[in-house]
Amino acid sequence: MNTDKKLPDLSELRTIAQLAKEAPAFTESKLRWMVFNAEKFGIEPAIFRTGRNVLLWPAKLAECLAQASAHRRDLLQLCRW
Repeated sequence: MNTDKKLPDLSELRTIAQLAKEAPAFTESKLRWMVFNAEKFGIEPAIFRTGRNVLLWPAKLAECLAQASAHRRDLLQLCRW
């Protein structure tokens, strides 16, 4: 759950399908797997859940991935960078 004090503008949020189309490096299944394991990889601040919908904040996701990759080698293998 997102606990950041700064919240995104609603136009910045993307569904998993929308983000997969905008960023082809991430398939829908890879994004769903990352959301399922969000706590493990430290990307919870980029995820907003509204009922059954999952919305991602791309800018925050990139920030979280950059921070995590500096500390976690397994995240690099996940994204195959």
